[in-house]
Amino acid sequence: MNYSAKIDLMKFRNAFATNIQGKTATKRCVCIPIDDNALFVGEKGVFFDINIREIKEENRKYGDTHVIVQSLPKEVYESMSDEQKKSQPVFGGMREMPQKGMAITDTAQATSTDDLLF
Repeated sequence: MNYSAKIDLMKFRNAFATNIQGKTATKRCVCIPIDDNALFVGEKGVFFDINIREIKEENRKYGDTHVIVQSLPKEVYESMSDEQKKSQPVFGGMREMPQKGMAITDTAQATSTDDLLF
């Protein structure tokens, strides 16, 4: 089964949208602080670990069958109060989709304004 998902990037702590000037154009961008959001920086990218949890049928809205939440290390999660656990943001939702989809074939990474692709 294939699923369709939407993620609200503004749910990341201290995320904001801004304009960034490149060599030839200005682009509207989303900035997500790495350290504020427990993102993992590896050799092949920056990763945000997620959990996908099924929503009970009686609580489903907008056709979503699952929610997307951050997967925290066990020691971090266990050190949180019940209030902190309940206040963790829901980053998005998922729903089943028909058996057709797109393959992602190209990724790019910019490290400074001199390397921007625009």
